[in-house]
Amino acid sequence: MSDAREGKIEDLIEVLDENTKSKALFAAGDYLIRMRGGTTAVPTGRIAELMQLAVEQGSVTPHEIAEALNTSVIRIEYSSAWAIHCQ
Repeated sequence: MSDAREGKIEDLIEVLDENTKSKALFAAGDYLIRMRGGTTAVPTGRIAELMQLAVEQGSVTPHEIAEALNTSVIRIEYSSAWAIHCQ
């Protein structure tokens, strides 16, 4: 295995908070399949669903994007806050 590939696997282990190469690769593959789709188990991926939502509504909110891209493998949440500070 090249150093570049080994580095990418180490990055996956870190970002996915897994403790083995196989678990990290499985989690990354699972997320890609859910996002991309095109398989028997996942015919339409989340990205296609998100794009369709944007076409139907004309735009999507950050909350809707987070909902579309959230999975059990990679948690995505949206929150916002604002404040006015006077001195």
